Amino acid sequence: MPEARSHIKQANRNKQAIDHLLTAQPSLPEWVTTAAFYKAVHLVEAAFASDPDAPHSHTCEHGSRNATLCGARSYKNICKHYLHLYRASLIARYLEDHNGNEYRSFSDYMAFDLVKSEILGHRLKQIEQGCKRKMPQKVKAALS
Repeated sequence: MPEARSHIKQANRNKQAIDHLLTAQPSLPEWVTTAAFYKAVHLVEAAFASDPDAPHSHTCEHGSRNATLCGARSYKNICKHYLHLYRASLIARYLEDHNGNEYRSFSDYMAFDLVKSEILGHRLKQIEQGCKRKMPQKVKAALS
């Protein structure tokens, strides 16, 4: 099981990808959303690795992580924002969500300006703030 710092390192790499994709021409909102989701995955895993009361995921299967995250009362706010980001990432990657709703393109679901404000400015920010509260200072300090 990777330690919290390894997950923070990967979260930081995903942030670099987000920053790069934000300047791409033409804009790539589905890839910004996907990178944001995977940054959130590593933030959650870093929080789990730092929290003795939370089991650290041992699998890449999103369902078990979602169940662990949303089953713990102390992660309720993180879960709420994470699930929104998870749904957006499914649409970004597969043009379909877990309820079977289909889209012709990601932009039919969400415009690039909303990706910046809703996905990055709100959902990912809330996840990051919530996860930081679970981490010791030395782990938080490594987050860019």
